[in-house]
Amino acid sequence: MTKISKKVCSLTDVAKRAGVAVSTVSRVVNSSPLVSEELRKKVEKVIEEMDYRPEPRGKRKGVRKDSLHNLKHKLVKVVIFGPYDSLWITNYAPIYSYALHGIDERLGQYGLKRAIVAANSADDLMKILEEKSADGYLVLKTNIRDQLPDAVSKYPVVAFMGLHECLPCDRVVPDGHVAGACAAGFLKEKGCEFFIAIGGDQDVYTHRTVSFRRSLQASGLPLVELQLADIVRGGNRMHQVNRSVISKHLSPALSGCGKRPIGIFSLADIVTPALYAELAELGLEINRDVFIISCNNERPYLDSLVPQPSAVIDIQAEHIGRRAVEMLIRRLEVRDSLPYEMVRVVPSIVPAESC
Repeated sequence: MTKISKKVCSLTDVAKRAGVAVSTVSRVVNSSPLVSEELRKKVEKVIEEMDYRPEPRGKRKGVRKDSLHNLKHKLVKVVIFGPYDSLWITNYAPIYSYALHGIDERLGQYGLKRAIVAANSADDLMKILEEKSADGYLVLKTNIRDQLPDAVSKYPVVAFMGLHECLPCDRVVPDGHVAGACAAGFLKEKGCEFFIAIGGDQDVYTHRTVSFRRSLQASGLPLVELQLADIVRGGNRMHQVNRSVISKHLSPALSGCGKRPIGIFSLADIVTPALYAELAELGLEINRDVFIISCNNERPYLDSLVPQPSAVIDIQAEHIGRRAVEMLIRRLEVRDSLPYEMVRVVPSIVPAESC
């Protein structure tokens, strides 16, 4: 009699049945707190139905360097999608440079090379992908108002940084909602009685402001929201704050506030030095009359400030870069057999004494 062997169920099989990413199943198996209770129960039900039995913890294997031997080019291209190029990033946008550092670090561990190319339009982006001159692509979408074309889904692409709610690819983003809630909690602990959120009007800042507002509303605390469309002058070779815009809106907000201390959430570090200058002219002392929590942790903007902001929210840009590479490697292994996943990286608060 021929013996029929039972097919062993794999992590990928469970992910397919549950309609989630392999990483999600892995988190459930390892009891990670980063999975919602609802999703955990869904995956656990599939695990039970399929009789999936994970290997003992010491024998589990992740993505290995030798698993990438079939890659043709051993190359990953970072595509800057928007009006900017690599010079703009290195000279004017430190936060993106941090993400690139994380990308390079992780690619090096996998023995892969990195190249940077620019795509000013959706057509340019598709031409780069259609050339297939790299094994995978990491897309940095600097033009936040242009969406990635649906045809991107045909290629191994991971978008990183910014805000990407609905894109035809995997993506790794900072968790803006957590950033706003952290900022509110920190400033409330400082005893602030009046609050201001100030920054640009892009969606990435709106998410931070919304959670900041909700956290304050729960405590019945007043907030003035200053999301200003022209607060930053931008261009291919320029990225600076328009201080006159800050002065125009900040002074009235502060003059109408009789309560002290004031808590200010600077939605981006580039705004913070201009805030210092305005507050000094108004005779307000940092860390006495006003407590500032800044966001991004871009040190070139912050290191010269005295005193340092009360705290800085580090959106973990380097970790986002490393995580984007890991997602791309996983996609290269399984190709299009899994649904797309969005990973939100949780920020951390860096207090002034640690800055």
